[in-house]
Amino acid sequence: MSLTIKLFRNILFGSCVSLLPIITSSCSTLELLNKKNYLETVEYKVPYFANLIRLKQQEQGIKVNNSILFDQFSIIEDEDKKNKYFSDFLEDSQVTITSVKDFSHYITNKINSLYKELEIPKTLSDEEIQRIFENDFLNGQNLNEVLAKNNIWISQSIFYHSSVFVDYILKEEDKDYINVKIIRPNEIDQDYLSILPTSLLPARKVFNILVFPKEKMLNFKKTTKDENIKLLSELYNHYNYKEKDFFNWYYPRKWILDWIDNIQRKQGIFNTKNLILKNKAGAYISKEPLNLDSDSGIKVIKNFKDFITYIMSPFQTNDSEKDSALSYIKVVNDFEKNYLNGKNLSELLEENNLVVQRTIQKENTSFNKQYRFVKLPNSSSSKINLAIINDNELNFSSNFLDNEWEDPFIEKPRILYQGLLVPKNSKVEIKGQLNFKEANDFLIHNKSLYKDKEVTE
Repeated sequence: MSLTIKLFRNILFGSCVSLLPIITSSCSTLELLNKKNYLETVEYKVPYFANLIRLKQQEQGIKVNNSILFDQFSIIEDEDKKNKYFSDFLEDSQVTITSVKDFSHYITNKINSLYKELEIPKTLSDEEIQRIFENDFLNGQNLNEVLAKNNIWISQSIFYHSSVFVDYILKEEDKDYINVKIIRPNEIDQDYLSILPTSLLPARKVFNILVFPKEKMLNFKKTTKDENIKLLSELYNHYNYKEKDFFNWYYPRKWILDWIDNIQRKQGIFNTKNLILKNKAGAYISKEPLNLDSDSGIKVIKNFKDFITYIMSPFQTNDSEKDSALSYIKVVNDFEKNYLNGKNLSELLEENNLVVQRTIQKENTSFNKQYRFVKLPNSSSSKINLAIINDNELNFSSNFLDNEWEDPFIEKPRILYQGLLVPKNSKVEIKGQLNFKEANDFLIHNKSLYKDKEVTE
């Protein structure tokens, strides 16, 4: 190789190396520019911002939810059918729980006082109040165990018919302090009013729950519009979720439930609106309290004998005050008719197992709606992965005043079932309830199963 060629090659190589930082820098700048340009094209920026905040809250372990604990006081009717609205559950819109005694004072005693003040039946025992709080706000953790090393800060926000008007919180931790940002997504665009529903139910309460170490203090700061705009950009850059990656939770709740029902139906899960024994169930419901944690869980029934034990457990079958005891044959026949299209369950269980979940709605209680269970995308014929999906995770929609029922309180107990027949040799794994991100991703992934019912925007 001649000296001239060697010199030319070295010069060319050196030039290329020196250009690499410029090219890399240009690519980074172009990527940032594209991301900035994307945010300017977002059509519904306020709900998009709220969704990104929800992702960050989940990452930080902050729970935001409403609950039947508080929804039962959202609307009460007097004798003249005039609505009485209950305003604030927490007098100062926030409270710090440091002990079980605090919880009894601020939560349990308050609920019991409202039963008396509003003259409605006490339908939840003190034990049930704590259990529901643990499930709705502490991811099922035991309250006593949580409070052993932590405090619980509760912030109340009014749900004005859309999740974008709720106050959300995020945290930044220092050595001795936790700085709490209070964020209202709609303040990023004050003119945002375009997707409010036309039929408005009474405003309800949504609560942010922050569990933090007892040795730390909290500082609070409400974010400004400029800070929200900056936060929107930071969250988008961090998660890279676009508007199309989020489920449109601002549709009416009944549409969302219909879509989930449509997914269940196409996955082979039965979940009809029929009620077991219809209006006669209340007369036979056992007077003994049920263990609702285990009773409402998903069960795998492998034989007819196990099914009889399961199906009859809520009922009192030997009540001497009644003319005749409730026969298991009558209950089984009713189940087969309402849920299995009249097919013989005993025969079906010879080659299949029955995956089933029961919901018992107590009388004089605001509706505890039936959460749906669904197949996850990684299911196969030999392994079936199931999870519970709750539309409440998406839009804080109340377990209250659904279109299916006109009265917020039921006069008699109701029992509903949902289920799935699976091959005997298949393995069933139950994940539990999907969180916000998981529920959102599941609905986006399964769009083809309900897109025929999707609304044209």
